[in-house]
Amino acid sequence: MVAVPASFALARRITPVWSKIIAFVLGALLVLQMVPQPMTVIPLYSVLAGWHLLGTLPGLILADIALLLPFAIMLLRPFVLAISPALYEAAEIDGATTLQSFRAITVPMHQGQRGHPVRFGLECTSELLNLQGNQGASQLIRARNATDSIALIDVDDAGCVLDVDTLDDLQRAEAFLLSHKLV
Repeated sequence: MVAVPASFALARRITPVWSKIIAFVLGALLVLQMVPQPMTVIPLYSVLAGWHLLGTLPGLILADIALLLPFAIMLLRPFVLAISPALYEAAEIDGATTLQSFRAITVPMHQGQRGHPVRFGLECTSELLNLQGNQGASQLIRARNATDSIALIDVDDAGCVLDVDTLDDLQRAEAFLLSHKLV
């Protein structure tokens, strides 16, 4: 709920001044990812204790946001950059505000992704940051799988783990979905 709008804001501002601000913010987010977790948990504990949120659901939510938000923003920003600027330009010509463009273009594009939730450990950060354009992380997953450093979860329904990276993958997925009457 926070990472998507933040990644949108960091990706869609293109003026020279904003470019410098965004570079600074992304640099700060990168530095935050380099700080060891115990160094961030101790002050976070103090803050949550001061707000009387220890052992509560809101405290857990705030702790998760504080620890994972920088990484989520850096992970989602390239996706927003990959959305065609022509879509935003067309919306602007039609009179859409920035908020309307976000709600009508960016959010549906995120929800329409065919990828599957994957959690990467901090040891994968540099490899994930080196991904370019719309290059998926499937290569990273295959490489990590070869070294037995990831855990795969078996599922009963093959349709829920279709991976679509190429046009051939898309055609195979469509054939599978049609054959199982899922479309």
